[in-house]
Formats: sequence, structure tokens, C-alpha cells
Amino acid sequence: MEVLFTLAAVLAFASAVVHATYGRAQYLVPVLHSQIEIQSRSVLQFTFYSLFVFMLLSGLVFIACACEVVATMHSYGLVLFIAMNYGLLGIWQLFLWRTNQSTHNYIGQYYWVICFAIAGMSCGALFV
Repeated sequence: MEVLFTLAAVLAFASAVVHATYGRAQYLVPVLHSQIEIQSRSVLQFTFYSLFVFMLLSGLVFIACACEVVATMHSYGLVLFIAMNYGLLGIWQLFLWRTNQSTHNYIGQYYWVICFAIAGMSCGALFV
């Protein structure tokens, strides 16, 4: 069993849980109750839940790779794609944290570290 894939899966599942609980309460619910168009609310809700599904599926892929259910040849491109997505999400979260001067969002301040850790561990598991 590959340890780095297992750690990446645990972090992916943990980020999905935080996204579904904290993110929903802090970001999605206020937007859904705001005075924007119904179509814009639907698009934001779809984007929120599609990111949640991506996090769950990436955790399942990491578990499958850790248990060596998927051959290395087949998992190489898939894991690199997932790592790229988490890396881009980490860059975006870092940008949002640096441009937002709010001090009450403690989870958002360190979410980019989790994204970079998932990307780094998944790439490290491929190349080690």
C-alpha cells in the first residue's frame, strides 16, 4: 500500500468534508439567499457541488492507486490531472487569501496548503 497516495486520499476526503460543511455554510447559503438571478444561483450551486464531487472522486482514485487496484501505467495520467487540478485550486486559494484582507476566515487562510500538499503527495507517489 502506497503511503503517499493514502495520505493524499485522506486529505482529499478531509477537504471534501470541510468544503461540504464549512464552505456551504460560509459561502453557498449566503449566495443562495442573496438577490441575484436564479440562473446565476443555479450555476454557483452546480459549481460548488461539482467541486465537492471532484474531491470525493479524487480521494477514491487515490485509494485505488494506494491499494494498487489500478496499474501504474493507467493511473499516471489520471493522477497528474488530479494533481494539476489541486495545484491550480491551491494557486487560486492563495491568490484569494492574499487579495482578501479579512481576518475572520481562518480555514481559507490555510486551504491552499492542503491543496498543494495533495498535489505534491500525489506527484511524489508517482515519481518515487
